[in-house]
Amino acid sequence: MAARRLTHIDALRGIATIWVVLFHEVKAGPLWEAIPTVPRALFEWGHLGVAIFFALSGFVIARSLGNQNLDRSSSGRFLVRRYVRLLPPYYFSIAVVLEWSRRLARPRAATPVEAPTPIL
Repeated sequence: MAARRLTHIDALRGIATIWVVLFHEVKAGPLWEAIPTVPRALFEWGHLGVAIFFALSGFVIARSLGNQNLDRSSSGRFLVRRYVRLLPPYYFSIAVVLEWSRRLARPRAATPVEAPTPIL
């Protein structure tokens, strides 16, 4: 029997993920000026979202295995399912970042610099 999905755990993992994104945005971006009424400490501790996400994910993975016998064949099936699920978005994101970097690194045409006007 398949384990029933724990939507509240998925929601907590989503909140942890958003917390990490906001942590990075506040550290490196202009988001803080857009929402000045939110306490800054809420975002400064966003790095804890990583630990929360991994702890919850470990729980979900362990629960999804349930009472299965853990032998070579079940481990292999588990790894294949994980690879099929995780590798395509992983490689897609790498391709997007590489293409973005290539476009940003493209040399631009030099703009002519005007000579300074002499002060007399």
